[in-house]
Amino acid sequence: MATLNHPYFGLLDSDALADEVDVLWERGVDVNGHSVNAQLWAAAEAELDASELDQFAQRLQNLAELDQRARAALQKYLADDDSYLTHHREEIDGGDELPTTPADFVAAMTLHSIGLWHQDPFDEGSGPLVLDYMIDPDNSDEILAISVAADGEITEINWES
Repeated sequence: MATLNHPYFGLLDSDALADEVDVLWERGVDVNGHSVNAQLWAAAEAELDASELDQFAQRLQNLAELDQRARAALQKYLADDDSYLTHHREEIDGGDELPTTPADFVAAMTLHSIGLWHQDPFDEGSGPLVLDYMIDPDNSDEILAISVAADGEITEINWES
């Protein structure tokens, strides 16, 4: 069905989407006292899957725990390859004031946005939920994107801009 009234997301209507793939729902969600923009993306006229939406709602309602696991994964990622950390310390204005250790650097990062990809409309296979972390959004558009599977497992981290 292209229309669904979901307990968390409310009334969703993929028939009303203007583009082939577009934002179906958007809201600020609380993560440890900070509001983060979350967007639910879907294909126009997509059959809405209530069970997938339930999983998204569960992740959004438990963001503090997911954020904690994501930050642990980011710390390991930067300990294994410090290119992102080094790039920001060397290439952006004020970068020399950024933390030098992976743990401190990750602690200074902000969860910038959350993408929920209903039925993976781009078919990228990266995971239906993507958490975008940034160190200095005012001076850099570089993000570390954490892909999360439907079951909440972190599947990969990608450096994107």
